Amino acid sequence: MLGLVKGSLQSILEYFCLDLFLNSEILLSTYSLILFDGDGFGEINKIHGHEVGDEVIIGTAHALKENVRPTDRLCRRGGDEFMVFMRAVTKDAVSIAEKLQKSVGQLTFANNVK
Repeated sequence: MLGLVKGSLQSILEYFCLDLFLNSEILLSTYSLILFDGDGFGEINKIHGHEVGDEVIIGTAHALKENVRPTDRLCRRGGDEFMVFMRAVTKDAVSIAEKLQKSVGQLTFANNVK
């Protein structure tokens, strides 16, 4: 799931969907959960404005989504926090997290924001 809706409804829907997914799938396979927390997002909003901040969030979400499997679940927890729930992944989770981190780290936005 890639939720980019603003406001508290976003969190409610994302937690509801993730909860349904976890409860229906958790007993059927092994899984990994990767948590991302971007640094400096508040500063981006303060210095460059909310339009650039929104671009950073949307670009980050797209970069993550492009680098996970169709069966994985991507959720935005709010602010600059994202989660990726991956079924049938255990020992490769660290290398997948590093790949995702690298893909986000290579992004450049308006005003040369990285």
